[in-house]
Parts: sequence; C-alpha cells; structure tokens
Amino acid sequence: MKTKKIVVLLLALLMVWAVLPPQGTAAAGEPDIVLGTSKLSVGNTVWFGNYNNAPVHWRVMGNGNDLTGGNPASRLFLSDRVLDKTMFNPAATNDVWQGSVAQSWCQSFYDGNTFSAGEKSALIATSKNDAAYEGKHTFYGATYGTSLLANEHVFFLSAEEAETIYFSYDDDNSRIAYNLNGIESPWWLRSPHVNPLTASEVDTDGWVYFQGISSVDGARPAFNLNVDAASSPVLFTSAAVGGKPSTVGLAEIVSGAGTEWKLTLSDSNHSGFSASAGDGAILSRTAGYTDWIIPVSYSGAVTGTNEKISAMICKDGTALYYGQLADAADGAQSINVSIPTGLTSGTYQLKLFNEQVNGDKQTDYASAFSDITFRVNRPAIMPDMGQIGVGDTVWFGNYSTSEYEPLEPVLWRVMGEGNNSGGNSKLLLSDRLLDSTSFYHAGFYNNQWQGSLAQTWCTGFFTNALSEVEKTVLISTSKSDAAYTGKYESFGTSSLIDEHVFFLSAEEAESIYFPYDDDSSRIAKELDDSNWTWWLRSPLNVGNDDAGIVDMDGKVSYQPTNYSGDARPAFNLDLDPYTTHLLLVSPAVGGKVSGPLGADALTAVPDTDTTEWKLTLRDDSRNFEITWAVVTSKKFIFEYVNAPVGQNEYISAILTGGGCQPISYYGRIAQPTASSGRLTIHFPVEAADGTSCLFVFSEQCNGDKQTDYALGSEISRYEPNAFDVTSTLTNMTTDDGDGYLYNDFDWETGYVAKYDYSANLAADSGYLLPEDIIVKVGETTLTKGAGYDYNSTSGALLIHKEYINEDIEIVANGVPVVYDVTVQTEGSGTAYATPSSATMGTQIALTATPATGWKFKEWQTVSGDITISDSYTFTMPNSNVTVKAVFEAIVYDVTVQTEGSGTAYATPSSGTMGTQIALTATPATGWKFKEWRNVSGNITFSDSYKFTMPSSNVTVKAVFEPIQADITFDPSGGKWEDETTAPKVITANVGDEITIIGAPTREGYEFRHWQGSVHHPGETYQVPIGGHTFTAVWRKITPTEPTETEPTETEPTETEPTETEPTETEPTESKPTESEPTEPGNTEPGETEPTEPGDAEPTEPDDTLPTTGENFRIHLWLILLLVVAGGLLLFFNKKKLSRQKD
Repeated sequence: MKTKKIVVLLLALLMVWAVLPPQGTAAAGEPDIVLGTSKLSVGNTVWFGNYNNAPVHWRVMGNGNDLTGGNPASRLFLSDRVLDKTMFNPAATNDVWQGSVAQSWCQSFYDGNTFSAGEKSALIATSKNDAAYEGKHTFYGATYGTSLLANEHVFFLSAEEAETIYFSYDDDNSRIAYNLNGIESPWWLRSPHVNPLTASEVDTDGWVYFQGISSVDGARPAFNLNVDAASSPVLFTSAAVGGKPSTVGLAEIVSGAGTEWKLTLSDSNHSGFSASAGDGAILSRTAGYTDWIIPVSYSGAVTGTNEKISAMICKDGTALYYGQLADAADGAQSINVSIPTGLTSGTYQLKLFNEQVNGDKQTDYASAFSDITFRVNRPAIMPDMGQIGVGDTVWFGNYSTSEYEPLEPVLWRVMGEGNNSGGNSKLLLSDRLLDSTSFYHAGFYNNQWQGSLAQTWCTGFFTNALSEVEKTVLISTSKSDAAYTGKYESFGTSSLIDEHVFFLSAEEAESIYFPYDDDSSRIAKELDDSNWTWWLRSPLNVGNDDAGIVDMDGKVSYQPTNYSGDARPAFNLDLDPYTTHLLLVSPAVGGKVSGPLGADALTAVPDTDTTEWKLTLRDDSRNFEITWAVVTSKKFIFEYVNAPVGQNEYISAILTGGGCQPISYYGRIAQPTASSGRLTIHFPVEAADGTSCLFVFSEQCNGDKQTDYALGSEISRYEPNAFDVTSTLTNMTTDDGDGYLYNDFDWETGYVAKYDYSANLAADSGYLLPEDIIVKVGETTLTKGAGYDYNSTSGALLIHKEYINEDIEIVANGVPVVYDVTVQTEGSGTAYATPSSATMGTQIALTATPATGWKFKEWQTVSGDITISDSYTFTMPNSNVTVKAVFEAIVYDVTVQTEGSGTAYATPSSGTMGTQIALTATPATGWKFKEWRNVSGNITFSDSYKFTMPSSNVTVKAVFEPIQADITFDPSGGKWEDETTAPKVITANVGDEITIIGAPTREGYEFRHWQGSVHHPGETYQVPIGGHTFTAVWRKITPTEPTETEPTETEPTETEPTETEPTETEPTESKPTESEPTEPGNTEPGETEPTEPGDAEPTEPDDTLPTTGENFRIHLWLILLLVVAGGLLLFFNKKKLSRQKD
C-alpha cells in the first residue's frame, strides 16, 4: 500500500488526458458533404443533368436573376462549356428573343432529356424584363435593346448580365468560353442589337458584342435553381467525384472536396420512406463510449438498382459522417446503426433516408430525412477542463457592486484558448456586465491601458471578488497588443503586464473570441438585463482621449475615456497539469452526486448535458493526511488526521476506472466531528478493480455555483495489503467488524496470510449457532478440522494461515428457535392462532369466533413482547407467547311501539340473550288495551306479557282500541220523521263528538228540549263514558182568542220609550203552532219562533244556545225570559192607557 498527496495522481491524470488526441475532428478543408445549399456559391461548380449522354458542368454565377437586383432564394447556373451551336434567328427576320430559334433551342434543352423530372423540379420558371443597355464597346455600336423572359426555365444571358452582373466588367477573359472539344467559341446572348438583323453575343475575345442573327454561334444556357430553405428540393451537396463513400456503414466525411459538386435532391418517388429508433434503442451515452448500436426500423423504401438505405450523423447543422448502410428492401425492415466512437459531447441527429445513388457527377435522389436525435453526454465530474469549451460557462468568484449589496456568484463564458503566450489555459469572460467605470487615466487625456482607472478596476476585482484559492488558478498574463484595423474603427497598441484580470483588446473582441461578422454576439447585458456598452483595453489610434468599447449594437467602436462604460472582465484559467490548482469540474447546480454518508456513499458518476459548471480547487492550506490504511479487494479502511471540521466540511472519495481514468464514482463518506478518526469505504460491486485508483480527500462543499476546496491522498487498488474477509451471516454476527486479514507477498507463492484468522460467531436473539459453517478461501472450500476449526457451542472460529492465500468468505446461518402460541378465552367463544408455533419473525394470525349472543371484544397479551395489529396479527418474538381472546355478551334493545292511545314500555328495555323482559301497557282515558304484537325478533309472549330475549334486537307493539258508548234519544211520546216512536240510539267512541239529532214531533205539544238540558238539535255533544239518554221534554199548546185589552193608565216613568213612528202600533195577533223539528243549521242566527208569554225568552243574534249539562246557559235563558216578559207587560199597559184616553 502506498499513500501520497492527491495532487500527484490528479496531476498525472491531467497530463494523460491533456495529451489525448481531440475526438471527432476532421482534417482541414471543406467537407465532402454539406447539408443544404451553402456550397452553391460563386466560385463553385455543379454537375447537373445530361446533354447528349454526358453530364453537364455548370458554374454558380450568383443570386438568381428572377428578381430585380438578384434573388437570394435562387442561384443562377451557367453552363461551363458551350454545349451546342444554333442561329439566333433566320435571316430577314429579327433579333427579338421571344419566338426566336435561340429561345426554341433553350426550350428544347429543357423539354428534352437533359434534366430528369426531379432535376426539373429544382428549376425556377423565370419572367424578367431587360431594359435597354449601353455596352462597354459602344464605340463599335455595342448598344442593346429591351428583351424579356416569360416563364422560361432555360435561357441565354442578357448583354448586361454577361458584361456587368455575373462577370467582371473589366475582365473580358472571364467571359471567354470553350466548346466541349476545348475550342474557343462565341456564345449567344438574348438581348437584341440596335440593328434588328444582329443580336448580342460574347465573342472569342470575351467582348459583349453582336453578330448577324443567322450566324451559327454557341449555345451557353443558364437557369435559376431554387435554394429557398422552405421549398428547395436540394437536401445536400457532395463532392462531384468520390464524395459519397460506398463502403457499408458510417464513415467520417473527409475534407478537401474542392469546387466541383453534385446534388442530392428530394423527390416524390421516395416520399413513402420513414424510419425511427427501434425498441430498446439507447439514445444517450457518455463520451468515451464503445460498441454503441442504435437499432432502426424503416418502411416504405424504394427498391431496385442503386437504391440504398443511407444515413448521416450531423451536429449543429454540420454533416460529420455518411454511409450507405444497406440495399433498400421492401416492407417493414430493421437495421442496426453503429455509432462511430470518438464523438464529443453534444446533441446529434442520425438522419436516415432512402436514396438512389447514381455515381460521380450524377444527381442523386432521396427521401426526406427521418431524424433520430441522440446525445453524447459528459460525465458529471471531470478532472480537468479538457471537455469544457466554447459554449460552456463557469460560475467562479463572488462580486457586489457596493458594500450595501449582497455578494452574488459570477458567471463566466469559456471563450477559447487563453490569450497568454504560454498556452495550457482557457480565456474566461464574464457573461454579464458587472459594474460601471470610466476609462480615463489620472493624468486626463490619456487612453493607455496601463495606469488607467479601467485597469485599476480589474485589479480591485481580482483582490475582492476571488478567494485566495481561486486566485491561484488565474494566470498572471503579460501580452503586447499590436495596432489593429477593425471593421469599423482602427486602434493603437496596448499591453498587459503581469495582470490576472483585464479587459479584452479590440481585436480579441472583434475577430478572435467573437465571430467577425456577428455583431449581435458581442451585445452584453447588465445584471438587470439592460444593454450597455463595455470597455476594451485598446486605445483609438487617433488622439489620446478615446478608448475602445463594444457599443449597444455589438459594434467594436470607441468613446471618450471620461465617459462611463461597463466592466466586462476576463482572465486566463491555468490548466497546466504541473501548476494548476484545478482538481475537479462538476455541474454548477446539483454538483457532485453522492449517496448517503457512510461506507456505501460511492455513487456512479452520472452523465450530464449541462453547460454550466463549477470548479473544485486544491487548497494547500489544508493538511489532511491518511496515517493508516487497509486495502482489500472490496473495502478501504483508513485512519486520518488534520481533517477540517465545520458545516460544509466532508471527507470524500473518488474511484476511477481502469488506468486511473476516468472518474467513475464519487461519494461524501463522512462529515467529521473531530479532526481525526477511522472510516471504511466499500468499493461498489460493479466497480472495476485491478488498475483503478481511489482518492480520499478533505473537501469543503459550498453549494451550487460556488467553488469547492479539497486536499487529500491517493490509494492504488492494485496494491492491496490485506485479504478481504466477507462474513455472509444470516441471523448471526461476528466480532470481526473490519473484515480483513493482513497479507504478505512471497515471490514463490504470491500473497499469503501473515497470521491465522480468528473470530467469534454469535447467534442472534431467537436463533442458535449452527452445527456447521462454510469457509472458503478464494474458490476453495476448506475442510473443518483441517483448514479451520469451529466450535458450535462457543462460536469460536480459527482459520489456519497456511491455507489462506486469497480473500476469505464465511457463510453461516443461525438455527431458528420454534416458539409456541397459547390462546386463552374469556367469555363465550372460540379462538386460535395460525400457526400455533413458529420461529422468531414469523407472522402469526389470530382468529376469534364469538358464540351466539356474544361478540368479540379484544385480544389481550398475557405474555410475550408482541404488538397485535389492527388485523389481529403479530410478529413472533424470541419467546413463547400467550394471548387471550375476550368476548362479551351482546346487549340487545327492546323497542316498544304503540297503536292507538295509551302508553307502553318494556322492563328492562335492553338485555343480553335469555333475559326475561316484562311488557306493560296502559290505555288512555276512553281506550282499552287490546293486545301485544311482535314486530321483529324471534320471541313468544307469555300470558303475563313476558318474553325471553333472543340473540337480536326486538321490536314490539302495544295495540289499544277505543271504548264505545250508546247515546239514546227517547221521543217520550213523540214520533220521528219516519213515523217511528221507538228511541233512536247512536253508538260512538267515548270522547268523540256527535251531532244532536233533530227533535221529534207530538201533536198538541211543543218540543222544548232534551231532558237534562236545553240542548237543541244540530248541536254537538261529546260522548261520555257509559253513554247517555236524552228524553224529549214537551209543553202542551193551549189555543187562545185574541181580545182587546184596555191598557192600564200608568204614570210616566223616568225612562220613556223612544217614539219612532207617529202612528199607533197594534199588537200582532199570533196563534200558537206546533214546532217542527229542524235540521242543524236551518235556523238563521237571531231568528226565533213566537211563543206565549213565559214560554221562552227572545235571544239576541250573538247568543248561543246552552249545551246539555251547562248550568250557566240555563241561568242565562231564565234571565232572558224574564226580560222579555217584563217588556211585554210594559207594552200592553201602554196600549191600555192609550185606549182609555180615546
């Protein structure tokens, strides 16, 4: 075993990784296959179509002429050679393009077999009006008239196009053309000459001139090719010769294609093709992968000669690999695509297509691309910046614009290689504008960087924004900037002298670290997202009071040095493996993923697709050290000293793959509470051993977007100093907690044990030691009594060292003790346990069944350390168990209902099964008890109204019925309306009200009332208990003659009656009549029958007749009779007095 500072091996790692060749890069030059139409540009040529059975070579002249000023969505192609001969028009006709022989030649060229249907789909039907044009050789009459194109696919150039638009005006030689035999040839243009018998041409000297229309000159056709991104059928361009490798499988696209290209067009014949990733496809792997196969399913392919299933791998719009995977097959098919090794991290498209490959200089035809996106990820923890580049960012340092603002982490862009001359660095530029400052020097009118306030700001940033350890990875940079002529301005020289933080120069900002033609890429935002200018360190080359800036539009410009601009600092990060303090690079958010603290904390480093990173730096102020260690094939046991203790302080570990790279596992093992201690690390089962390395270090983990700090030691796993002891014990323990045995190396026998191995085995509670155990050394099983000794009573184990030359494995299983479950009962019921005996840990189910009329109440634990669950189960402890099932009798309720009027109840009102229940019923007045009825419950009433409680609730009903009585009406000598004379009887319930029947009649008598009252017919009467007899009371009627009665003269009284009429009022003569019985309601209120004096008293309208038995009403009647009689006497006396006066 050897220990050394972690920096030693990490630096070695960095050195190994630093010399690795870059992955996925192509040789210099233009790639042979380019997506889209970018290669259809001036200076390039394209083979397209076939004329007279030979491929046609075309020059790309520039933007198409189908729009005034040129169409950027089309390209004008002109045949490289003069392809044929033709006259412009017959003699004695004219030089007008429309209808000319020359135009017919072009139309025939297009209509014939020159172009396939797919190629024709790429040509634009062009309409264009040519203005009159004064040529360069006007001295010789080179003046041309107007012409036009009308929906024409192929045409000749105009005089103006040939002389000034698509050729250099001053370079006649560029217009000289050759025929297919290599002989110089004049070629027709479409513009008419001022002489109608001549037309424009380019002669053999390259002059734009004129020729007689019937002359036979060269045909040099042109057309506009559609390159619009939305509608062009051009899928990609490839080198005209050898551009598409024909070997099966994906091959890297080489560079050096030159200027001759061919096209691959999308055509309708292949439109049915589609492809997708097959089942189980793995679409994400870590950089450094091997044997990556993506299964692909496809269908709808066109089959036949030259028909292939092809693929490309592209990244960011650039084709990197191309291959013809297989001949196309009918129907649904599958194919495996092997992804080339060496792809760097990023997102890629695997483009599958069905193509017809027609060979060099011939147009190919293909389906649209079916894209399958896959990723090559970076590991989430890396030992250097080797895979970090342009497009990535790093959080580093903390800055605040004032003492009143909180410190915030600073985000930096990785711009590329450092600007220091030493190399092994990357230049980082702040992503945001961090602060504002003026540039000017203390001596005013000075725009030099050295001594400027801008330089002072950078120095202050270095001092205040970075920790002492962060400062150690910044390179002290010295650099001389030459004068620079920029796109917009020119700048003078400047220099950096041992500076850690600085501003960019004008050249760096415009052409080195940003795209020259992309001003927008330089636009930067302040922390509040607003745009502003930012200072550069270059002075303007004129005067001394202006310095370089990047303005709000991203232009490299200038402004006065006393103006305020923003600070956008940069620095060079040291990556030299011999000097850098950089240890680890990890994602800025989520950082280094670890398992829970402990021996098993090592966790496989995941992939990540992040572009934001943070750093872990070596902190030499730490003095963490491992003082003792045991290394086995499965674990690492160590003692340490000088570990920092604090909130963010950990002891962490990294385990690499074979050859000590890459980083495969990371884990935070412990958060120490003391500076020294002892820890164990288990190696993951799947971790490679042999040449892997373990790094153990003290680490300060400061959270997301913050730099971490570490220092530690390294152990090589391929130098173990002990055999591993694995105790695979079930329900047993061993006193060998560390599990190792020191070994030694013997040159003849290899590794051997230094000592005998001894341990004491013990059975867990509820178990016994087994009679036999298994002891293995490597793959060899030792024999008890020879290779090892074992006592099944004490558990002592001894393995003899002469048998130990590999790792030890001990396998033993405790023998479980079987315990009994005793079930008791309380109350009436049965109960049992399933099973009734078991070993510790067995689930026991309890079942309790109550007897009829009883219910289960609960299980009680009599003995044993158990907890009975809600589902009446428990886990068998390491002892016998006694439980009790408790039952209790069920108390049932008696519900008593009533029917009729009365009260009833049960005594008692509830009881257990077998209880005697007594029923009591009491009728209300006028009612009598009839019977008890059983509404629910299995009961029988005894004669004494009792029953025995069953095993259920009971509902009974007491039934009452009303008592009836007879009301008799005796006519007492009278007769009824039906001529009967017998008494009438009404039978009704006591307490009910009946209506008094109509009075009988009796000749010579008047019905007075019913005996016992003056109750009249039609009135109501409440039936009393025992009934009642009404007897009619009669008064005999005595006839009288009317006579004059002389009124007696009387003296006036104090109260004289009020005179109402001046006439005398004679007394009314009335005859007594027999009273007829009336039905109730026939008599109107206040209406009375006339009677003799003393018979009855008149009633007032509001009076009510007395009811039988009401003495108050009798008295009232008597008073009324007396009042009426007195009134009549007074009336007749007044009449008598009146007659006497007469």
